[in-house]
Amino acid sequence: MKVLITRFRSDLLPIDILSKILDDSFDMDKVQATKKNIIKKIIHIFKHRKEYDKAILISGPEWYPYIVSRILSKKTEIIFFPYDIYHFRPKNRELIQRIFTNIVRLPCEKLCFLKADKIIHKGLENELEFLTFYEKIKEKPHYLFKEFLDKDLCYDYDSRIKLSKKDGEIHLVYVGGLYLKNLVEAESFWKLYPKITRQKLHLHIYSRQSPKIIKKFRMIEKKDPYFHYEGFREPKELIKEIRRYDYGIEFFGGTINENYLILKVGFSNKLFDYIAASLPIVVSKNLEVISEFVLKNDFGIIVNYNSIGNLFNKLKNVNYYEKINKIKKNRNKFTSSKLVSFLDKKYN
Repeated sequence: MKVLITRFRSDLLPIDILSKILDDSFDMDKVQATKKNIIKKIIHIFKHRKEYDKAILISGPEWYPYIVSRILSKKTEIIFFPYDIYHFRPKNRELIQRIFTNIVRLPCEKLCFLKADKIIHKGLENELEFLTFYEKIKEKPHYLFKEFLDKDLCYDYDSRIKLSKKDGEIHLVYVGGLYLKNLVEAESFWKLYPKITRQKLHLHIYSRQSPKIIKKFRMIEKKDPYFHYEGFREPKELIKEIRRYDYGIEFFGGTINENYLILKVGFSNKLFDYIAASLPIVVSKNLEVISEFVLKNDFGIIVNYNSIGNLFNKLKNVNYYEKINKIKKNRNKFTSSKLVSFLDKKYN
């Protein structure tokens, strides 16, 4: 059985993770489209369209999976994986972006949902019910994907490599994208980071950024000895490196609108980088899905976003080694998957 899996983004992570689960069960055609090769990749898909029994279309920009869905053979079963559901995002403040969203992004995402035979998603179990067109897709089979943990990249806790062992201070790490300007759902990173570093908590940032932002980070490092920009790393190198720190963090909020749907249902695959590195997770309570995930599996602690200024005292009272043992015990449940049977199964 031949399966196409494709996405228009430079980020290989979703394709790599799904491929590792599916490679032994299907003949996979992995197509990673970028700005430089998109025409070539679409032509490739078009040439092979009659060969695909199934196609997993992952959204980055929503127009890409829609275009691919239009050129596939009618016999191909389409599985739509909206990596982040754009309908849950608040309206963009900028007029041009808002117009583009209304005439391209939202309609394309909706059409992908409607055209799909099956759906994969990664937020709340019932998050699809928040879509205004849910009645039209409620009978479609859907799979809640949480299998982001690569057991081959998991490390046990090792006190010998910890930076805190050398300096006696707490080291936090954040991996992923950053809000670099105030949004309706969250305050900017520029407002967030001083709340952490002024408590003499080290903050290490791993994030792909432009040269302009990196230059600004380097200026901050000269003034703030607790701020550290570490650049960007691929998963294998990243997980090995972040083992040196004490906690992984996930904080977004700080506005009167911090209960926006995107924050409530959003789920970050980067949490599994922390878990693989045996780092307890500290998450703000308003991130509902992530908080529930951390609590349910005892992977860390929950704090109110408005109480981040008291984070140092909160961390001092954590039974750290108990959390480490819980991670080692509970992370194994995320190294197996039922995705193959979901894709294989025929639904009425």
